[in-house]
Amino acid sequence: MKPLRKRLKGLLDPVLQAHGFSGKYPYYRRKTPGRLDLLNVQFDRRGEDRFVIEIGSLPRGDFQTPWGETIPEDKLDVGYLGYRGRLRLGARAPGEDHWFKLNEGNAAVQVARIGALLEDQGKRFFEDAFSPGANPDE
Repeated sequence: MKPLRKRLKGLLDPVLQAHGFSGKYPYYRRKTPGRLDLLNVQFDRRGEDRFVIEIGSLPRGDFQTPWGETIPEDKLDVGYLGYRGRLRLGARAPGEDHWFKLNEGNAAVQVARIGALLEDQGKRFFEDAFSPGANPDE
C-alpha cells in the first residue's frame, strides 16, 4: 500500500469506528436490527491520489443479484448495489460523482470532512433512502 493511502487508512479507521462501522480497509459495514449499512473506499484506478467514499444500505440478510446469484450478508459490499441504492459522500444525489483529492498535507482535513459528511449527508441517506422491501439494485 502506498504510504499516503496507508496514512489515510490510519486516520479513517477510528472515524468510521466512531460512527459504528467495522471491517477491514477498504470495506466497512454497520449492522442495525433492520438494515446493513455499507461503506467502501475506492481509489482512482489510474493511480491518481484521489478517492471516493461510497455508501449504501439494504435490508439485513443475504442478497439476491439480478443474475440470480445469492451473496451472503457477510460478503456484501457497495458494489452489489445499483446506483440508486448507493451514494458517493459529497455528491449532490445518488448516481452523481464526487472525488476527494489526497496529498501529504490534507489527509487529516479530508478525513475530518468525511466524518462530517457521514454525520450529515450519510445519516440522512441511511435514514431516508432505506425502505424495507425496496429493490436496492435498480
